[in-house]
Amino acid sequence: TPCGMMPTPTVNPLEAGFSPAWQQLRQETQLIRMPRECTACPNRKVCSVCVAICVTETGDYGKRPDYICRMTEEVIRSTIERSDIE
Repeated sequence: TPCGMMPTPTVNPLEAGFSPAWQQLRQETQLIRMPRECTACPNRKVCSVCVAICVTETGDYGKRPDYICRMTEEVIRSTIERSDIE
């Protein structure tokens, strides 16, 4: 798999050969897209979301992981709060 958190795509390099397996993984991984909600989110630059987190949390590469959204919002809130104190 391209990442330990991603269940797909999978290729067995012992069967396909390392180079062909790598090329197949690259091609299939390039077809996976972040959810539109994530790519258009104003918090995207500070968010740690990736497609592996999407599929791990929701079971679908195309669904937004609410936990990560809430965590990012909390990080932003607490950072602003701390900057007001100091």
